[in-house]
Order: sequence, then structure tokens, then C-alpha cells
Amino acid sequence: MYQTSKVLFLYCESPLHAGAGEGGVIDLPIQREGHTNLPKIESSSLKGALRETMRKIVREPDLFAVFGPENTNDASRGALAFTDARLLLFPVRSAKGIFAWITCHWAIHKLLKDITLCPGATAPSISGLETLAEDEVQVAAANCPLIHNGELMLEEYIFKANKKDALIDGQAIGEWMANNALPAGTNQYWKDALKSSLVIVPDEAFRDFAALHTEVVTRNKIDPDTGTVEGTALFTEEYLPTDSLLYAVLTASPEFKKGGMGADGMMKIFTDNIPDIVQIGGNATIGKGLVRISKVEFLNQNTDGNGA
Repeated sequence: MYQTSKVLFLYCESPLHAGAGEGGVIDLPIQREGHTNLPKIESSSLKGALRETMRKIVREPDLFAVFGPENTNDASRGALAFTDARLLLFPVRSAKGIFAWITCHWAIHKLLKDITLCPGATAPSISGLETLAEDEVQVAAANCPLIHNGELMLEEYIFKANKKDALIDGQAIGEWMANNALPAGTNQYWKDALKSSLVIVPDEAFRDFAALHTEVVTRNKIDPDTGTVEGTALFTEEYLPTDSLLYAVLTASPEFKKGGMGADGMMKIFTDNIPDIVQIGGNATIGKGLVRISKVEFLNQNTDGNGA
């Protein structure tokens, strides 16, 4: 039985390719949810990447207790469980202010729902979300740098700006995200940018931006003997862009052996040892998949998100 949990916020410091195998129009697409088409990182991919990172840091007994043994025939299992990492904020080019972080009602409410997957965890309160027309967005009540003459231009689409703060636990949503979802070591410039440049868009717009405005890169394979492209070896590869923010719920149960460590101890092994920056997904040697992790616990309705 899972007894404790944390939310892992995953901030992409470089483009991330969590591959879904061979695709159609894009040769190597990223993983997506079947029912929403939103980008995600499969829990198995996330767990595998974090396990590989921890392998170099903790001794084997702790690694096996937390993640499970190497031998799949072993009857024991790891004490930690991960959900899929779901998309919360997606960066979109803006005519003013360089870019916006967009989210939507569905993504916000999904986060609040997922926080409560573990007994004892309570989601923060949400208020002030405006009902949006298809050409309308909600932005910070003050200091939003993206607005020109009452409108925002995201990619080629123009939206009317509704200047009213949505609140999570009484904080403007951009401030709450900056204080909780961005890791403690994040530069203040980026925290201030998120506070002012978070934009709530209609659910359908969020889905469409995340479907149509990922990064698609054309790559090739070079013949080592000739130094030219090998045959018809051009291929396209999809990436979740830099500055995307995802989250996953991490839950812990007691160690699966008689007299073993409790759930809090299992969680502590992970949170005390996992680095602030990890690599997830493909193409590690060309700088892809660098992710900064924030670990947040939600214990009661008035929590400020005790980062660990």
C-alpha cells in the first residue's frame, strides 16, 4: 500500500525526445496520450531514466529496494511507483515577450486531481479561472509583457487578453508555479518571467499547440567511408521543446522485505540522492533530454508546497 507521495515537476532545459518508435509523417515521434494527443513521458521511460541515474549514486541494496531488482524473476519489487509524466506548461512563440508558457483548465485540474492519488495528499485550492471564448486567453492582472493593444499573438493566432489572476492557494497561478514547479536553484529571472508570462488558453488551443508546435528536426546518417549521406538516410525526429514543464506523481510503500524500511525511508533514499538535473529520453550525447527536477509534497490544504 502506498503511504506517501511527492509530485515531480520536470522542467526541460533542452529539447526532449521520449520516443514512441517509428511513426508516419514524422519518422520518430514522441510519446503521446491516446485520448488527448498531449505529449507525455511513459512511466516506464521515466522510471528507467531515473533508475539509471541513481545506479551511479547509491549502493545496490538501496537501488534494488527503491526500484526493484535487476533479475525480473525475483519475486520482490521496488517500493517506488511512478505515473506517466503529463504536460502542464508548453512554450509557444509570442509576438511580444519572446514566448509564453501556456496551460489550460483541463491541465490545471488534472494536476490537482493527480496530486490526490496517494492517501494523505490534498490538492491546493483553485479559484478565479475564467470561462474562455475560443479567441480569448487569461493572463496575469498586471505586468504581462505579451500584450499589445489588449491582444496576444501566439504563433500566428491572435487572442483577446482577459487580465484577471487565477489563484492557487491564494497565489496568482504564475507565482504559484514559479514557487513550486520551478526547482529551488532556478535563476530569479526565469521565476519572474513565469509569473508574468503564464497564459491560460482554451483547452482545444492547448491541445492543438502541443500537437502542431513541437520541434521537428531533420537528421541524416553519414557514411564513414565517403563522408556523405548514406543512401536515403534522411529522417525526421520530434522533440518536446525547451522550457516545457511536465509533472509525475511519485508514490512510496514500505520496503518489500520483512523488517525493511518504511515508506518515508524509501522516499528519502530517492529524494536525498537524485540530482537536480537528469537526462531523460534519447540523444543524450548531443545534449538532448536535460531535465531539472523539483520534488514537492502536498500534505494539507494550506501547504505552500514544501520542496525537498
